[in-house]
Amino acid sequence: MNHPARVLPVIGVFCVEFLGCGPSSQQLLAGNHFREAACSITEGEGDAQEISVAITRALDPQLHVDVVADDTVMAAAPQAPPEVRGRVLFVRVRVVTNEIPVDHLGLSLDTAGDVPAHPMELDALAKLTGEQAPPSHTSTETHYIQNAVSGAISIFTLGLIDPAQRGPTTHVVPPLPLEWKLTAPNAYGLYSAFSGSGCEEHRGGPEDAPHVGMSCDATFMVERVGSGSLALDMGVEYQALRLSRTQEMRSVGDDSSWTCRLKTRLHVPLGPVGDLSKATSATFGPRFRAVRELDEAAGREVTR
Repeated sequence: MNHPARVLPVIGVFCVEFLGCGPSSQQLLAGNHFREAACSITEGEGDAQEISVAITRALDPQLHVDVVADDTVMAAAPQAPPEVRGRVLFVRVRVVTNEIPVDHLGLSLDTAGDVPAHPMELDALAKLTGEQAPPSHTSTETHYIQNAVSGAISIFTLGLIDPAQRGPTTHVVPPLPLEWKLTAPNAYGLYSAFSGSGCEEHRGGPEDAPHVGMSCDATFMVERVGSGSLALDMGVEYQALRLSRTQEMRSVGDDSSWTCRLKTRLHVPLGPVGDLSKATSATFGPRFRAVRELDEAAGREVTR
């Protein structure tokens, strides 16, 4: 992974924060000072499109997409009805990025196009395999708020009145994995084999100015209907804590008054659903491809 340059020198930080004489967004981007560039937008000094394009180029998302073979699907759910393989495609999506000098990254995956597609969830899989989903459970909790007054009343009344006790709260608890395995073994087998691990942040560099990247692994259920096409939408959010905050505050990263946020979306066409397996195999084969490279190969304008 790439590790761009560290943050601005102390003198530059003082200048930006207190004197208003900071460098332009072009200078910040040229030095890979992405935290400062992102925060310059909230101060009305930076161009959001220019900064988003430059940071996304440095992030350089690498993508791999493939369609799970029918025999692999049936091996994971050997007792499932044969028509399962004719109703949906299981499309696996994996993304890895460089580590860049921001404080936090968010990356979400979704499908686009004119064919129905859904994230891989156990309830949907049970409907696909014709199995009954296990029931949810309820859990009841009684909450107490203890203080000097409520304690005195409880003692005075010998515990007959306890003003600290609050009414019960009922929560719905989803079925446990073992319940899914016993009740809907085919749905559970498909989910266990192909659901993926979701998106995870990975960090490198110094603790006070980390470099952050992402890796994602997800599977979508794409219905084999019609002759529509499928595309992938990636939502990316860059977060940077303001320069004047301490390292303790830098680790929080979720307070809007401390954090500068910059969002962008990447759209990647994948091909017609009828030929999706061939299309993804021809585009990706066994290797990851840069999103920017895919744009260039397809003759699309490269804006990220």
